[in-house]
Amino acid sequence: FMDEGENTVTRDEFEDLLIQYEKDIYAVCLRLTGNRDEADELFQDTWLAAMEQKDAIDFRRNPKSWLIGKAVFQWKAKRRKYARRQRIAPRADTDEQLESVCFVSSQPLPEQVLEDQEIAKILSQEVSALKERYRIVVVLHYAMDLTAGEIADILKIPRGTVESRLYKARKILRERMEEHGYEVR
Repeated sequence: FMDEGENTVTRDEFEDLLIQYEKDIYAVCLRLTGNRDEADELFQDTWLAAMEQKDAIDFRRNPKSWLIGKAVFQWKAKRRKYARRQRIAPRADTDEQLESVCFVSSQPLPEQVLEDQEIAKILSQEVSALKERYRIVVVLHYAMDLTAGEIADILKIPRGTVESRLYKARKILRERMEEHGYEVR
């Protein structure tokens, strides 16, 4: 996309980037919010923020990770803003939005469709119930198929921290699924 010495991204290069990664970034937004309307808004906010900082994109590295990082940052900022508003003027809101997100990606066998749907629903609820630091790494790793190194770059934390959080999240999810009567390998 860029010559070695260039530091700016043209509008065409940015539009190419949008076309190339829009489905991946939207999928992250949907997984984080669990709601299409909020995902649409987060997706737009992510692209606006990315456009404002487009000269920081390094096409020689991993622009997809950079963009996912922008989406995660925008989502966290919205959550912090919402939390501040809740402290000032509490409103009843829905955690049910997150319950609609499904984190099971394998194709079920025909005879196990109902059981797999039930497992997916329970697993989705349990992932949604994880603390934010665990939920984010689970979504990025399992739903977006990113490596621990890519997640570390996105979240700006050490790779070992990502691996530790994934390990802890798997342990928590395994225990919770066993409580529901499902054996997890």
